[in-house]
Amino acid sequence: SREAKEYDNDVNYDESKTPHYDLPKLLVTPEGKKIKSPEEWNEIRRPQILSLFSNLIYGRVPEPSNPIKIDFKVVKEDENFMKGKATRKDIDISIGNSNGNMTMRFIVFSPNNVEGPAPAFLKHSFNNTRSNDFDASPFRKGKLKNGWPLGEFFDRGYGFCAVYHEDLVKHNEVSFGKSIHKLFYPKGQSFPKASEWGVISACAWGAMRAMDYL
Repeated sequence: SREAKEYDNDVNYDESKTPHYDLPKLLVTPEGKKIKSPEEWNEIRRPQILSLFSNLIYGRVPEPSNPIKIDFKVVKEDENFMKGKATRKDIDISIGNSNGNMTMRFIVFSPNNVEGPAPAFLKHSFNNTRSNDFDASPFRKGKLKNGWPLGEFFDRGYGFCAVYHEDLVKHNEVSFGKSIHKLFYPKGQSFPKASEWGVISACAWGAMRAMDYL
């Protein structure tokens, strides 16, 4: 893609140019203790490894400086989507506190051939969920205008959900001044700390709010 080429000089594809590094041993703690049981793994080593990912890879989601209020509002519903195969709901997830407000558009497709809750897939979409990309294609049976074959999902009893990944944070965000991060800043902070969340964790946080609705 254009963006990939734009940042291509920042990427190393040659393993021989990678500086030496030592990966931590999976079943040995930083103190040298060997993990010898499932209980020790769950209680000791697993939390340590998750902490490494949280602080060094994806970033830790901080506690917001002010309580965050989250509201869900169904703004559109179509019980006859794709000629009755599914029900479509467009939901606005409003997120805010005294630092600001943001809204994430969440789309839920539920198969009409299933009684009660249905298993569903949740996707971060590069298509804006406010666009007509999520309308049924008039030319390709069982597909959305963006090409997704949702008719096959519905026929098998699966639901499908989508959030737009740029509603809360741009995929190439560098300033974090207008993203979801701003709601979590204490007074005087304007950029995530080194151990705090970036783009990937912010997208994951948004997906979790969508799951709260489900």
